[in-house]
Amino acid sequence: MPRRFIFAASLALFTGGASQLNAQAARVTPRPSFGVLAGLNIATLSGSDVEGASSRLGFIGGGYADFHFAGSGFGIEPELLYSMQGAKTSGEEASLELSYLQIPVLFRYDFPTTSKARPFVVAGPSIGIKIGCNVSGQGVSVDCDTVNLQTTGFDLGGTLGAGVGFKLGKQTASLGARYTIGTNDIFENNFKAKSRFWSILAGFGF
Repeated sequence: MPRRFIFAASLALFTGGASQLNAQAARVTPRPSFGVLAGLNIATLSGSDVEGASSRLGFIGGGYADFHFAGSGFGIEPELLYSMQGAKTSGEEASLELSYLQIPVLFRYDFPTTSKARPFVVAGPSIGIKIGCNVSGQGVSVDCDTVNLQTTGFDLGGTLGAGVGFKLGKQTASLGARYTIGTNDIFENNFKAKSRFWSILAGFGF
């Protein structure tokens, strides 16, 4: 057998194997995308020491990165969000106005469809870092420390949600809702009260 033929055959086998390895690597390598989120929080407090709390409406918004695995509906979506939380009294005479930097790390699954609309679900932990606390009522707003209301600076929670994504050429849009449950008491004096909030979010990906 001529050496030239052996070399050509070996080269073809090598390049074919390399192409197959590259294709397999492409299927498992996450494809990153980035975007912004903005929407409405419906927040309240719950716990054995909480009575007569009603919902407080506030803004939530920020950015996200989406790492989806090629050829799969699975991905990981870390986010960085400004989140207005807290609660009002049932008569709405007073309001506890909490602000957090929320850092959810969500596992996401997009259901396969033949249309441009694609439903998805998300679930995962969320870290809340308190960046503000005020008590307001009767037209007056004061810092929580002024009235000796000591709140913790950290809250670990869990998030579960669903929505629909839309293809807009190379960009994407989404609309979804999620529920976040805080696991830590937000006060330092053994007062049992945990943060709960619904979020309705619109997103735009680049």
